[in-house]
Amino acid sequence: MKKFIAVIILLLVLILFLIFLVYKMVTENGIIDVLRNEIVSQITPELEGEFIDKANNLTRAGNYREALKYYDAVIKTNPRNARAYYNRSAVKIRIRDYKGAVEDASASIEISPSFYAYQNKIAANQRLKEWQSALDDINVYISNNWPNKEKFYYQKGRCLMKLKSYNEAVKVFDEYEQAVPQRYKASLYKNRAYCYGMLGDIEKSKTDYAKAKNLGSKKAEDILEN
Repeated sequence: MKKFIAVIILLLVLILFLIFLVYKMVTENGIIDVLRNEIVSQITPELEGEFIDKANNLTRAGNYREALKYYDAVIKTNPRNARAYYNRSAVKIRIRDYKGAVEDASASIEISPSFYAYQNKIAANQRLKEWQSALDDINVYISNNWPNKEKFYYQKGRCLMKLKSYNEAVKVFDEYEQAVPQRYKASLYKNRAYCYGMLGDIEKSKTDYAKAKNLGSKKAEDILEN
């Protein structure tokens, strides 16, 4: 009899422990992760923010494919959710779906322009080597005086360089040389050196390569040695 009671007590403890685990999963995640089994295809408007937050957490954890399911669900329910589009765009950049990233960022911008969406669109277009499109969006970003615009000064010059507008690129590098964050300075000097070289100004090219080398650019060092 005592053994039977002990077994019953053990079973009750196990049941209570399982109930606790389920409760913890629901409360910590905010929602049951039904998307894993692809059961839910639509969500209510009240859950849109919660799904996006869950997707963002998955993204930070590197679980990109799972995050996409949540963004997809939000967009399927509400195709006008700009936040879901620009967040999904960021994930698509990480999985190297650059065309998809541009499409999502563009959709977000059409609904409600934001610097988040423009940042993603610029990044994806540069990966696709769509330099003119990236340049156009960089100009919009800078003109709106959005956060961290200084890093886009360098990217503007780089896009002009890629478009072979070397004189214009040099002007941009000159204009924003002091404003560009320190972590971009070596790249700025290296790219300006390349532009000077293409324009036939060898001395200025060497000077800028030397500046880039002093800031730790291995490529600039290799160019000077050769």
